[in-house]
Amino acid sequence: MPQATSHRIAVLLVLVGSASCAGTGGSDPEPWPPRGATPTRVEVRNDNWSDVRVYALCGQLKQRLASVPSMTMTRLSLPEAVTGCMDDIHFLVDPIGGGQEHVTAGLVVSGGETVSLRVRNQIGLTVVTVR
Repeated sequence: MPQATSHRIAVLLVLVGSASCAGTGGSDPEPWPPRGATPTRVEVRNDNWSDVRVYALCGQLKQRLASVPSMTMTRLSLPEAVTGCMDDIHFLVDPIGGGQEHVTAGLVVSGGETVSLRVRNQIGLTVVTVR
């Protein structure tokens, strides 16, 4: 009799564990950013003599955003891959053909805001603002 009871308890635990792993049957989770959300825009003005590559840094993720030719301006939207870290996003500016890279301080941005990145000829003087 004790063996039958322990067998029933084991079956009950398996059933409860299986039920807890099952989905709720609801719809897919909400995407981030939410549908219809206004994207975060990035404007890069390159005043550097060199063309530059611009990356968004989100934790360990390094997402290439654009190559910006010297003395031009580029507008783009942040890709979905980096919208999850809008409370601490950095930008890396890398001159093509060598030279010193520059990483901005961490920024807090929201959907609909515009990040303005102005790459100076002395790359260490690069300025980033959020508006």
